[in-house]
Parts: sequence; C-alpha cells; structure tokens
Amino acid sequence: MREACVPEPLVGDWSSGYALGRQPAREPDATAVFASNDHMALGLLRALHEAGRRAPDGVRAVIPVELIVRASTGPAPLRAGGRGLPRG
Repeated sequence: MREACVPEPLVGDWSSGYALGRQPAREPDATAVFASNDHMALGLLRALHEAGRRAPDGVRAVIPVELIVRASTGPAPLRAGGRGLPRG
C-alpha cells in the first residue's frame, strides 16, 4: 500500500478556486481535493476539466453539499432575508 502524502493547504478566498485549483489539477499524483465553499468548488472543477482530469473518475473532489443539491434540483430562486424576491 502506498503512503499518502498530504500537502500544505492552498489558502484563498471565495474567488480563488480556479487559480488555486490549477496547481493540483496539474499534479498527476493528486487523487483528492477539498473545496471549502461553492465558489471555490466550481473554480476547482473548471481547473480539473481544463487539465483533462475528471472528478470523480480521476480525482475525488470533496465539495459543499449545497452545490450538489443545486446541481441536482436546478436553479434556486433568488432569495433575500429568507424570502423569495418578487419576479417581474
């Protein structure tokens, strides 16, 4: 069994998922990544895609549950303060 190597975390803000995700996307030994919020997860998935890597086939991507729920149920209505915004 191969010993796992856990690198130092890449730290950024909500807008840095793509920029930070490009590094593990280029690493052939990277088998799993974690994103701490939806925005970072989307950027990370884009970086993996552009590098020809697939999640979850080649890389396990641990992402927030909210993103998975939104992707499976379609677009969420706009909300403010817990109430739906009027349309029109």
